[in-house]
Amino acid sequence: MKSTAAAAAPFDAILMPSVPCIAPTIAEAGASDEAYFRWNFRIMRNTGLINFLDGCAATLPIHERGAAPVGLMVCGIAGTDRRTLAVAVAIERALARA
Repeated sequence: MKSTAAAAAPFDAILMPSVPCIAPTIAEAGASDEAYFRWNFRIMRNTGLINFLDGCAATLPIHERGAAPVGLMVCGIAGTDRRTLAVAVAIERALARA
């Protein structure tokens, strides 16, 4: 965890997609137990990484109206919750002006 903190220290936040793909339909994910676990693992991959690192994150919607929902995850390391949330708010405001 210390090496992650050192690597992230020069940055305001770590940005990544909230999920690595667009979520499947209920029919796709529930087709079988194998399909469910495969989709569940894939969908939780990015958020699981931040949880594993004991970090915090906020997700901002960044999709166009009417498009499939897509989120930008603004992440911080352990103990940086206030700063991470402040960065997320700043990004949200900047996106609203764009």
